Amino acid sequence: MPSSDDYLLKFLEPQMRDYGANVELDAGLWSLFVVPAGDSRANSHASSLLKNAPFVHDSGASTDDQWTIYFVDTANRLAALEWLADLGAVATGRIRPVASLHKAYFHDIIATDKPHRAAQQLAEFHGRGEVTAGLIHEPAN
Repeated sequence: MPSSDDYLLKFLEPQMRDYGANVELDAGLWSLFVVPAGDSRANSHASSLLKNAPFVHDSGASTDDQWTIYFVDTANRLAALEWLADLGAVATGRIRPVASLHKAYFHDIIATDKPHRAAQQLAEFHGRGEVTAGLIHEPAN
């Protein structure tokens, strides 16, 4: 039986490529994961991944009841995209991407005459494991 890490990668790769909050299902609704309704392992895995996701999401059946669709609305799409990118990086061992909130603090350090405030906030984020050294190596936007 493959390890859970192997299954995670096999599950995530096609989901992120084919859906990953990049396919609009209906006006303002974006698919995260789409799995066969009868695949209990895939549905359990999708539910488990989303259990502690830091954004509002929902799921439902496709019109033909063949698929379970896990989705977000437009208001939660950016958070979902960042969460998926982070999940993918962790699963593959790459440097974790930086959330836009944290990028703003980093840019504040460069732009302000009082960088200690933003630097202190970044230090607190780092202490909680929310940012890594990858923040500083990210190319400028």
